[in-house]
Amino acid sequence: MSEPDPPPPFPGADASPPAAVAIAPPYAEVPFPVMPEVAFQKALLALTPKVYVAYALIAVNALIFVAMVVSGVGLMSPESESLISWGANYGPRTTGGEWWRLFLPVFFHRDIFHLVFNVMCVHQLGTAIEYHFRSRYLLVQAFVFGVGGVLAEGFISRTPAIGMSGVVYGMLGFVWVRGRLDPRSPIMPAQSTIIFMLFWMLLGSLDLVD
Repeated sequence: MSEPDPPPPFPGADASPPAAVAIAPPYAEVPFPVMPEVAFQKALLALTPKVYVAYALIAVNALIFVAMVVSGVGLMSPESESLISWGANYGPRTTGGEWWRLFLPVFFHRDIFHLVFNVMCVHQLGTAIEYHFRSRYLLVQAFVFGVGGVLAEGFISRTPAIGMSGVVYGMLGFVWVRGRLDPRSPIMPAQSTIIFMLFWMLLGSLDLVD
């Protein structure tokens, strides 16, 4: 008894592949360039935003405070005359043509606690703003909020206006408003931080703290 013939192939199908068809090599044999670890780290560092302005503000404030103390200005609760001689915002002097007193007092502080508090805030807020929004944002904010803070303190307080409090509260307001308007904002201060800073500002307006 003879065996039945094999079924015919499907229409259009070829029973055997042509010898000219090339078979692709395995995927593992395809060369893949691997960046060395050092080169990868350098490339990543080059793409990482740099922080310059925040650290420059901290350094300038610290150096000026040291210079003031060395020159004889009191470390705690210095005399108003000493602050005015260094450049604090004082109404008669400022309106008399010394307009540089609107910004220069940003770099002066009444005592070591005033300096440390503002420097810590600039380190937390300033570096974050500069990292996420670039240096020009922080530079503009430091000037605008600094002048605004000096003017506001000059109207509210009876003492010569100095310090970075305007810059600190301006940055805090910026990140808070930005976070409220844009839920995707990379910076959003905690509600407890907002309450504490507002309470501290109230104490400052009553001359209970610097």
